[in-house]
Amino acid sequence: AKEKEPMGGDEKLRNAVEAIADMYSYGEILDALESFYIKNDEQNSARMASIHAKEFRRVLDMPNPFKKDNTNG
Repeated sequence: AKEKEPMGGDEKLRNAVEAIADMYSYGEILDALESFYIKNDEQNSARMASIHAKEFRRVLDMPNPFKKDNTNG
């Protein structure tokens, strides 16, 4: 998928994204994006969504992922 031009402060778009984020976890959203990109034969974007989902879940499993002296990976 090609990056879309920035839409600035598009409130309608922001509200739609916030509504989705209110219903689903970030990991679920990334999983849905991966499926969407696979269906649209956009393998590079699908792979990127998959990588981000795995990394997100890996960080969630860390005891203190944002602690400055973290050595969890």
